[in-house]
Amino acid sequence: MKSQKRRDVLYFAQLIPKQQFWEVPDSILTNEQSERAICLLCETTMKFRVGKHKTVEHMKEKHSTELEMYRQQRNLILTAGGGLQMQRTARRLDSELAYVDNSEKTVPIRSVTPKEQHQINVLLARWIARHFRPMITVEDEGFMEFVSYITQELGRVKLVLPNRAKLRSDIVALAVHYRKRVQADIQRFCLYYSLTSDIWTGRDGRSYISLTIHYVMETFESRNWTLEVRELLGIHTGTRILVLQKQ
Repeated sequence: MKSQKRRDVLYFAQLIPKQQFWEVPDSILTNEQSERAICLLCETTMKFRVGKHKTVEHMKEKHSTELEMYRQQRNLILTAGGGLQMQRTARRLDSELAYVDNSEKTVPIRSVTPKEQHQINVLLARWIARHFRPMITVEDEGFMEFVSYITQELGRVKLVLPNRAKLRSDIVALAVHYRKRVQADIQRFCLYYSLTSDIWTGRDGRSYISLTIHYVMETFESRNWTLEVRELLGIHTGTRILVLQKQ
């Protein structure tokens, strides 16, 4: 929708237009034409009216971490008027000179804040999951030495690398979050669709079957989501495959 002053808030919310605007393409809808907002993180439904809605307060109270992550990834900061703007990265000349004067002094190592540690855990879990890295990577001696050098020696910060158990729980939490976002996307944009199924066998001899949905949005942008992956036991007969697909 157009006219989004708080893109960070509305990135995690789905605006539902008033009934008289249901046939209007989403690309030209405005916030003024909406009547409800659905939080994509916890599925809370709120009445929506420009200047008089609880969406911002809800996100600040319930999902402040996600808002901060969104702004950091896009180099955005909040303005005094409550909007967003790009953060300036240029340094003042006096700060540069001060850095030169103190370059020979040892900078003390500081520990990351709980919010920074949470962001570290989320980014690490996302990287491991998206690129199919083994979870034992976080306990690899070489990887730990590499991270320690970058953080403590170069960045002068100290963080805690999560172990495999913590990493696994973080990945599960991410899966729940993305599953809700996929469901919301399908409900909002999917009118006609097709389903495809793939079967493969791994090096260990175990077979798997997946189900993927395909559809096209009003803007002719294609969407493809893998909805489920299950182990395929026994002989790959047509009857067995059909039963799994119906499940």
